[in-house]
Parts: sequence; C-alpha cells; structure tokens
Amino acid sequence: MEDLKSRVDELLENQEYDKALELLTENEINGEADIWTNSTTGWILGKLGRREEALEYLRKVEGEEEENPWLCCEIGWNLGALGKSKEALYYLNRAKELGRDDVWINSELGWNMGRLDRNEEAVYYLNRAKELGRDDNWIFEELGWNLGKLEKYKEALECLKKAEEMEENSDAWLYREIGWNLGMLDEFEKALEYLRKAEEMEEPDDWLNSQIGWNLGEQD
Repeated sequence: MEDLKSRVDELLENQEYDKALELLTENEINGEADIWTNSTTGWILGKLGRREEALEYLRKVEGEEEENPWLCCEIGWNLGALGKSKEALYYLNRAKELGRDDVWINSELGWNMGRLDRNEEAVYYLNRAKELGRDDNWIFEELGWNLGKLEKYKEALECLKKAEEMEENSDAWLYREIGWNLGMLDEFEKALEYLRKAEEMEEPDDWLNSQIGWNLGEQD
C-alpha cells in the first residue's frame, strides 16, 4: 500500500490524474480498496468533473470514518457543482461547524446560498471570503449579482465595475448585469451602452431584448 501511495502521490503532483485513477481502479479490482483509496479516487473524479462518480466513492468513506471537514467539503463541492445546492449547504455548513473557516469554504457557502436566492446570507459569506483575502473578478461578480437581487443597485454596480476592471475580456453576462443595475438607477443611456455590448457578443434572448426596449422607452 505504501508503494501505491507513493506512486499515486507522484502522479498527482504532476497532475496526471487519469494515470493515478488507473492505479487506484486496479487496486480496487484486486479487492484492496480502503478509506485512503476511496477518498483519493473520489477527489480525483471530482477534479475530472465526474461528480456523480466522485460522490459514490466519497459516500463510501462517509460511512467508514468519522466526520471531518475535508470530507464534508468534498461532498459539498461536488453536490454544488451538480446543482444540488441545498444538499451541498448541509455538508459545507458541517465543515464550517467542524472548524473550517477560510476563503474557499466561505466562497462555496456564498455561491450556493445565491443559487437558492438566500441573497443576504450569500453576501455575508462572500464578504467573509473577501475579508480573508479573496480579491478577484469572481468574488465581485458574485457580490454584485446578489446585491442587485437585494435591490442594492449602487453597491451592486460598484462590485460589478470592479470585476470589469479586473477582467481582460469581460463576458456578456457581466455587461447584462451592469446594464440591468444601471437601468434600475435610471441611468438609461449608460445602461444601453452595456446592454448593446452584450447584444454584440451573443444571440439576444427575450430578457436582453426586453431590457433594451425598456431602457429605450424610459430614455425617451
């Protein structure tokens, strides 16, 4: 087993996840799987975006060893990525209760809270992640999105504009959000500038067309 761990660790260090997974699968076929191999297999599958499979292995570990922050975080992360935010929050909150309080856990809590329209709580955790040192376009986009839904349009714009400054190439989503918040502040001309940018970048949908039309009407 020590030889297996050494070989897998070396492959993971070189980000050769598929090769590491092959070794672990071979070990499982030979009937030698244990908590470490199941944990590592689950972690690798999550990294490869194979969330359902990752959860199968992590659930095995959940039934075999004492609850711990790492395992709760891994299960929560994969559940959140599958759109199961309510279930994800159960595990993420357990990790928090077990002592984890860093940028990652607060970011995940905030992200999942937002997907459940628990926007005030989302803002709380996202701000906590920011306090702990997160300073990138993602955190400002998430804060802006949640603040906008709370009708705090000015604060939302501050965050979204900050995200725009930090990005080399902003996407249509960000321009939509900035445009929407500007419109809610009656800054119709500026709103249209951003909504038109979004229109140039992607096929307009009903929402974008209605926002452009509404701002044009209000401007007139």
